[in-house]
Amino acid sequence: MSHAEQFAQQWKAQRDVLESVLARIPEGQEGFKPWEGAMSLGGLALHAATSAKLFAQIAATGEFARPSVEAASMAEIRAAVHELTEQTMALLVSISDERWAQSVDMTHVLGREVEVSGMLYGMRDHEVHHKGQLFVYARMVGAEDLPMFTKFA
Repeated sequence: MSHAEQFAQQWKAQRDVLESVLARIPEGQEGFKPWEGAMSLGGLALHAATSAKLFAQIAATGEFARPSVEAASMAEIRAAVHELTEQTMALLVSISDERWAQSVDMTHVLGREVEVSGMLYGMRDHEVHHKGQLFVYARMVGAEDLPMFTKFA
């Protein structure tokens, strides 16, 4: 199994939990914000999902093109996150061990080149951070019976 395939399995365990949290959020709560300057619940979910795809795309192809998703309801947000999950997985498992060790130019974002592997670990950490926020948002809108923070293999 390649480095990217191992990483993809670990990342997917995190993403499955994020999707499980979203499944427990009542309809009509996509616009919820815990404070005025916060991202909305739906916006935060889409940000996490589109960012992961963006990082995977950069890692796999070097192409920097932020995905754009229109989703107005919780059902549409869940569907968009699921589709982005499938797309992100396909990109991740396409990364060869040779590519895993290469660097990509991220000067326009981070001011330097970054190894593909390091960028993907940063992607996972970014998603874990936002997944934690979504756990709090979910509780604030009345979601109960939330899953564990990760799926253990």
